[in-house]
Amino acid sequence: MNQLKDTWFAERGFTKNPFSLEPISVEEADSKSFIDRSEAKEDIRKFIQERAGAIIVISEIGVGKSSIMNLTEKLAKNIGKIVFRLDPRNYTEKISFLAALVKQVDFNIPKDKISETEKYAFTNFLVNKEQDLQILLDNLESLFNKNPSILIMDDLDKLNFKKHVDFIKEIIDLLPKNLQIITTGDINQILPSRKTVSILYQIFDFPILLEEINSIEILREFVYGRMNAYAFKIDNLKFDDEIFQILLDRTCGNLREVFRYLSHLLRLGNYYKEDLMNIIIKVDSIRLYSLDLTDKIILKFLAEEPKSIKDISSHLQKSGIGLSKPMIRFRLDELHQNCWVYKNKLKDSKKIIYSAPKMITEILNQNRW
Repeated sequence: MNQLKDTWFAERGFTKNPFSLEPISVEEADSKSFIDRSEAKEDIRKFIQERAGAIIVISEIGVGKSSIMNLTEKLAKNIGKIVFRLDPRNYTEKISFLAALVKQVDFNIPKDKISETEKYAFTNFLVNKEQDLQILLDNLESLFNKNPSILIMDDLDKLNFKKHVDFIKEIIDLLPKNLQIITTGDINQILPSRKTVSILYQIFDFPILLEEINSIEILREFVYGRMNAYAFKIDNLKFDDEIFQILLDRTCGNLREVFRYLSHLLRLGNYYKEDLMNIIIKVDSIRLYSLDLTDKIILKFLAEEPKSIKDISSHLQKSGIGLSKPMIRFRLDELHQNCWVYKNKLKDSKKIIYSAPKMITEILNQNRW
């Protein structure tokens, strides 16, 4: 602890910043720092005990999918599986994806566990590419029979699922069935399209849907769980329910954003509503400066109560702004990416409604942006 005694987080009673935005590391996964997600953890634990299959972990952005991928890596390595990790955003066609996998095979599997025939097939593929594709796939299957392996594709949720789904399906259909696959998906990219849902079930054995953080009680559990994981002495450090309500309103349960604000609040050392509101304005300053007049009109309108695209279009027309529905949807998507707008699918309907943090009206009325 001597090395930590002069750090701000040690002064608060923590071994590290408990609200770091980095996903829980492979080393820390499955430890006390990994809060809740017991059902998802058990589904993954059972899945990796098998020898085949493909699954997808689905949730809103920022609620822990990358940490789940790190948990998967640790659990897989604990039972002796070879782990490969590829970012699907880096590849646009199957050959480059397979070439990257072959290079990882050479790096991750000990040389004495790869036969001379397999080595020749892999080297030849890297030189000749598609000419030796079937030979490559046959030798990969042979290799994975001897060396149980799993491929983790994190950050698929950051791609447009509908746009890239054909490529994803092509890759998964092509790879040997004895290579397990786990990846991530953004629920907003998948719903409300029944066609996209149907394709998802054609590609994957089953989805794992992470719990939505939609109440003070659930949010409190994650926040205090993370604090307790890294605490050596925090005495009675507690946040009022008013703090959790503000965080829930601003972030709609996006843990990454919750931790972003709480990290600043913890540094400050004061835990009152006014402190949190000032921190939100400070942290969001660039986001606020990026808003134009149309954005502000939309956000103030959505802060009143959830609205549909049709409602937003009518309101903009009354404000003298004529935008097509596709352009409104494009703006809403951009605002959603910056955590200003939240999407929800109405039950028993394909309709999407949009909402915004109630505090946005108070912030924008300050006329500083």
